Amino acid sequence: MDFNLRNTYKVLFLGSVAKAFSLFTFILCFSLFTMLPNKSISQSSRIKFEKISVDKGLSQSSVLNIIQDDQGFMWFATLDGLNKYDGYTIKIYRHNNKDKSSVADNITTVLFETKDRQFPQFWIGTAGNGICKYNKIKDQFISYHNDPANPSSLSNNTINDIKGTNKTLWIATNGGLN
Repeated sequence: MDFNLRNTYKVLFLGSVAKAFSLFTFILCFSLFTMLPNKSISQSSRIKFEKISVDKGLSQSSVLNIIQDDQGFMWFATLDGLNKYDGYTIKIYRHNNKDKSSVADNITTVLFETKDRQFPQFWIGTAGNGICKYNKIKDQFISYHNDPANPSSLSNNTINDIKGTNKTLWIATNGGLN
């Protein structure tokens, strides 16, 4: 009986040693795994932000909207004109009272391009002078405004958002949805 009792204690002792060793191995592996550098964390800390400012040609430092068009140009809506960036230089479009084909207003708020593959249309919303459509071939704008005498015109000239397709545009204004 004494011999069986010793074997039982040995088995219990060896079983608890094995459990302790397994627990120790788990803790060691877990500790090493969590202490090793995590590539996804270390890569995110290396993000480099390029700054495009007034010093680099931006018309104004408050950018209200950004879009990349189908040709790869970056467009920035600002409080002082529409900016087109080709990766090297910025071209600024400003409203000109003497030129009907200029951008509708200097305060551009919303930029939208339809997803049509053949003929995407690029639209610009303004803070008080309606919307305009950009003609890429002629590098000109066609403006659309509120006309109180025309119930089919925009309900308001302050544009908050533009969505849609080449066939149907949804234009959110301060006067409702058009």
